[in-house]
Amino acid sequence: RDPTRKVIIKGKQPRIKKMKYLNQFELHAMLADLDLGAEASWDWLILLISKTGLRFSEALGLTPDDFDFAHQTLSVNKTWDYKNGGGFVPTKNESSVRKVQLDWQLIMQMSGLLKDLPHDKPIFVHGKVYNSTANDVLAKHCRNVDVPVISVHGLRHTHIAAAVRRRIDRQRVTPSRPCQHDYNSGNLSARHSRAGKQGCRYRHAGTIDTYLMGGSYSFQIFEIIEPL
Repeated sequence: RDPTRKVIIKGKQPRIKKMKYLNQFELHAMLADLDLGAEASWDWLILLISKTGLRFSEALGLTPDDFDFAHQTLSVNKTWDYKNGGGFVPTKNESSVRKVQLDWQLIMQMSGLLKDLPHDKPIFVHGKVYNSTANDVLAKHCRNVDVPVISVHGLRHTHIAAAVRRRIDRQRVTPSRPCQHDYNSGNLSARHSRAGKQGCRYRHAGTIDTYLMGGSYSFQIFEIIEPL
């Protein structure tokens, strides 16, 4: 007898996974929609996080003194406690204290924006700050150019994915360190170590230890054998 006869399979259809990052084409389209006026704004904050991969609180904690235009670097050494009324507080951990290299275009843009601002005051804080406000502004720009709507923290994911892609082109990447998110860019993917989902058949080809945006990551490198 067939033990599967009259068996009814129950369950819910899985939800469509919300996109948490933009690819480079989508990112450039969104950045082109920003209104970068003469004064510091959410649009300027979105540009800066997109180019540097800073956390939201790290970007809020920046002052003009943190920019070294001569050496094209940005010092991340504090954050802004926007959840508890404001004020400078230490970074998330010791490894988050770092210098971030800036490209020449961002250097030119930021030097013009900061030239008349108080050197030791937060650039982007003007009263009470809400993460949801920045997310709403970013969502508006995403919709304007018809790209997936992501959060401001998603810009950090986008930046990390791009950094991984620049380091390891056309190889599959899986983080052995627990990671909360999937990073996919072209033929690259850094997946949650416990996700158990495979996009193709592959074989292990080595390990790379790297430091990205205030965090240490160990990436297991795999060669694609047969894409599914």
